[in-house]
Amino acid sequence: MKKKSAKDFTASNGVTVGYTPDADTARPVTTKERDGMERVNVKDILSPEQMQALSEFTASRVRGRPKKDRPKVNATLRMDAEVLDTFRASGKGWQSRINTILREWITQHPQA
Repeated sequence: MKKKSAKDFTASNGVTVGYTPDADTARPVTTKERDGMERVNVKDILSPEQMQALSEFTASRVRGRPKKDRPKVNATLRMDAEVLDTFRASGKGWQSRINTILREWITQHPQA
C-alpha cells in the first residue's frame, strides 16, 4: 500500500492539513510538501465562535518570564583577577555564587 503524504489529506472544508492523521505515520511536513500546499488563513478554518475563544485565550496569556518584584541589576565591579578566575573556574552559576556570598556577608554585617 502506498504511503500517503501530508498533501493527500484535506479537511472537510478542503483545507490541506500539515500532518498525517494516523498516529503511526504522523510526521512533520517536508519543505517540498509545504511549498506545494495552499496557504490558508485561520479565519477560513475556524468558526466565529472559535475565533472569539482563540482571541480571548491569546489575549489572557502572559508571555515570557514572570516579572520579579526585585529584579537583579547590571553592575560593573572591579576585583582581583585571581578571584574572578577562581569563581569562573568553578563552573556554571559562578555569578550567582558571588551574589550568594555577598548576600551572606550583608546578613552577617548589618549596618548600624
